[in-house]
Amino acid sequence: MALRNNQSSATINVEKLELGHAPQSAEVEDTRRGNIFGAIANCVNTVIGAGVLSIPFSVGTIGWALGAILLILGAFGSWFSVNLLNRCALILSGYETSYGEVARRINIWYAVVVDILLMILLLFVSILYLGISANFVVDAFKFMAPNAPADAWYLSRTFFLTLIAVCVCGPLSYFRKVTFLQYTSAMAVFFILYTVVLTAVYATKPANEICGGFMSENNITSCYGPNCCVSDAPDAACCVGLVSAFIWDFKSIMQAIPTFITAYTCQPQIFSIYNDLRNATPKKMDIVSGSALSICALLYILMGICGYVTYGSHINDDLLGSYPLNVEVTIARLGLGFVVAVSYPLLMHPTRDAVLNNIFQFSKIEPDSKTGTIMYYSVVTFLVGLTYLVAFFDIQVTIILRIAGIVSTANLMFTFPAIYYWILFKHEGYSKRRIACIPTFFAGIFISLVNAGLWIAEP
Repeated sequence: MALRNNQSSATINVEKLELGHAPQSAEVEDTRRGNIFGAIANCVNTVIGAGVLSIPFSVGTIGWALGAILLILGAFGSWFSVNLLNRCALILSGYETSYGEVARRINIWYAVVVDILLMILLLFVSILYLGISANFVVDAFKFMAPNAPADAWYLSRTFFLTLIAVCVCGPLSYFRKVTFLQYTSAMAVFFILYTVVLTAVYATKPANEICGGFMSENNITSCYGPNCCVSDAPDAACCVGLVSAFIWDFKSIMQAIPTFITAYTCQPQIFSIYNDLRNATPKKMDIVSGSALSICALLYILMGICGYVTYGSHINDDLLGSYPLNVEVTIARLGLGFVVAVSYPLLMHPTRDAVLNNIFQFSKIEPDSKTGTIMYYSVVTFLVGLTYLVAFFDIQVTIILRIAGIVSTANLMFTFPAIYYWILFKHEGYSKRRIACIPTFFAGIFISLVNAGLWIAEP
């Protein structure tokens, strides 16, 4: 639950911070139950969601080597901004810090703007995740029940959407801490690993074994050549396209840069992880974020390269949709449905904090009071119910989500953390970390402008 922080000073002992000593009271430490491994699992699950399936397609637009380079740069950039936020979290020195609480140390109205941007982005991503999870599970169960009527209620999107919201997403969102979520995140990491291994295995299979969908679309039972073409004519349509290490196309590179860099977004959720980690020193938090982002980078690179090599330039933006319908792919669909479902509460934590921060800030309600507790559960119930209703009625939120992504994502990742650190650590003078905030700030602005330009340029 979001709490007011009573600390009036924004300056702490920098020497202690660098040595890794967190100035936390015994009362604060008593509320922390998480360990490093659980924190890493939560961080990995936060970063990797349904978007992992689109990584091979993005790699295919610029080549596997250039894609790997951009994915590594994205991981490093995200790690640095999280590194800044880890130290800002120590400024608050409490057990209920949040992204907006750091902004509140700078200016109350600046915090309101940050909370609104964060709330809108994560709320619509939560809606998207809830719908994607239901779609994955529906596709999996349709494979398992091929003889069921097409309009059977137990195979409908509405049924599984309700089931997932009521049994998984909703209940997990009520936890005040992410302690329990470390177990669901560990299971999610297992399914992510399974999907990556499946992608690697399929990359070694001959084209005729992975192009069932292509052959069905073209009404053929067999194909020609190693690329599985419709005929042996030179200009015949093929299932597998060319594979390139570097594709020097300016527009494709500009489209890929925001995709790969923002693929590591975990900045808003890092405070929930910090709030739960026992003895949350900067060193421990750096281990958590560094390990998690390294794992994500490795998985992204393996997924991207293996998926791209499998189909080449003809890679689909939904990799599992290109694979044959069989048991192992169905398991991956179910697994990713679970991954997305348990990512939902990790999104809901900072969303509810953004709402509660402003309610408690501009009202006389005390967070620890009975009224504050009622307000907490009321807000969570409202947010879960809202996301369910929007997903249930299949209201199109693509444009709003795109605008929110353009305005919010890169700024939450880079621009705002750079501002936080620059202002809160002004006593450091022109330290290396503080100077590095300048290019970090402009990186966020640049990515936002590129995203906006690409959106405007779309036909």
